Amino acid sequence: WKIVLVDLRNHGKSVGIQGLEPPHDMANSARDLANLINAHKWASPDVVIGHSMGGKVALEFLASCARGDYGESVVLPKQ
Repeated sequence: WKIVLVDLRNHGKSVGIQGLEPPHDMANSARDLANLINAHKWASPDVVIGHSMGGKVALEFLASCARGDYGESVVLPKQ
């Protein structure tokens, strides 16, 4: 298993990072997750888990994957 903990945009150490300008919404946070996966050339995750706002981002990420928003580079997780 690979476990990755992320700071969502405008939270934790991500505050002030270039390229994370507003809007700080669920769609952009989900796209940040897809961009992270692509940047590291990781396989699409089997499981995505989030708590509180992270749960909403996880749901948006799953919905975006199901719609094919990220093309074939990031696909719908198994779980």
